[in-house]
Amino acid sequence: MPGKLVYLVRLWGRIETTIVGAALLISTLAAFSAVLLRFIFHVTLWEMFPAEHYPFLFCVLLGAAIASRMKLHIRIEVVDSILRSRPVLSRIVRSIMLGLAFIAACLFTYLSYGFMTWAWDSGQTDTILKWFNLGIVKSLPFVMGLLSSISFGVYWVESVFELRNLARGLQQSD
Repeated sequence: MPGKLVYLVRLWGRIETTIVGAALLISTLAAFSAVLLRFIFHVTLWEMFPAEHYPFLFCVLLGAAIASRMKLHIRIEVVDSILRSRPVLSRIVRSIMLGLAFIAACLFTYLSYGFMTWAWDSGQTDTILKWFNLGIVKSLPFVMGLLSSISFGVYWVESVFELRNLARGLQQSD
């Protein structure tokens, strides 16, 4: 893989990990604050639910991409364990699976874009926070889909370069 591409993949990995870490921290602090408010001060703030829920969704979507990159995703582990004796076939299947995950993330992004534009155009507000436009909340799945599409795309391209290098190495050894 070209040097600049390796640098960009590593940079994206750091950015992605930072986003997931920040989202997990926000979600955890919001949940902890809600518990403290409810059980110590006897105050229930329903507004805390979106602050817990949406950052956690960021963790789930981007965490799947991170797990795929680190070969820790359940599907990748199953393929690697079944095809352990055939490493070339294992890398081909892994690359195909990352490509399918990229396509699925792009489809999710496309559908969430339509949902986001509908929410902005409808002018609806949140049932709890009457002043809060639902377009803001419905934009988050689009942002999450976009980030996971970028992640899966980057790791798919990386796996394709690995396959290309592997094929070149096999040709040179023949």
